[in-house]
Amino acid sequence: MKVDLSLFSWNAKRSTLVTDVSDLGLNFAMEEGLTVVSPTGTEVHFAFSNCVRDREGEIKFWELKTSHPKHAGIGMVVFND
Repeated sequence: MKVDLSLFSWNAKRSTLVTDVSDLGLNFAMEEGLTVVSPTGTEVHFAFSNCVRDREGEIKFWELKTSHPKHAGIGMVVFND
């Protein structure tokens, strides 16, 4: 699934793109990953890495990572709001 970079905040301390799942306006399995499209049209795919749950088993957030060599070390967190 392709999503616009403008839907994310940047956490420079953690080198992570951050958003809420509701801001993405999508209905899909996060395990499929996301492709972020920049204003210049550059596409970077983020693959599912981890799902963090609370004590009741509800999903708190998903973590995704990219394997793109130019963007190595950049992560993504999508909160389940």
